[in-house]
Amino acid sequence: MRILYIDYGNVTDDNHIYQYYGDLYRELKELAQVTLVQGVPSDIKELLINLSRPIDCIVFGLGYFAQSNAAFYNEIKNLSKIKIPVVCMIHKPQTMLDEKLNFCKINNINLIVDSHSSYKEFEEKTGII
Repeated sequence: MRILYIDYGNVTDDNHIYQYYGDLYRELKELAQVTLVQGVPSDIKELLINLSRPIDCIVFGLGYFAQSNAAFYNEIKNLSKIKIPVVCMIHKPQTMLDEKLNFCKINNINLIVDSHSSYKEFEEKTGII
């Protein structure tokens, strides 16, 4: 499987400050071909073209949803239009939860994963299972 992993900082192999942010990334690298992109992509189709290899799944990691800047939770151009499954790892739901869930909704996210077992509440607010 070829995964595009989108995150923001704290993900690299040598980072030990907040190691758990990158744990999923590092584990996925053991099982699949993972390409890491850090930051907010401006256009997902453009990003995929620049990768020059097909992607089977896109994952927005814990560090992406740990941000308190509203700019992270806007619509990403073409994300809602792609035919690739997209997973969001909701993190720190006590901070900007409405913005994070709205991000999932407006970008047509396929799956929300959360570390606080709030999936039923998220499903009710977004319609995303």
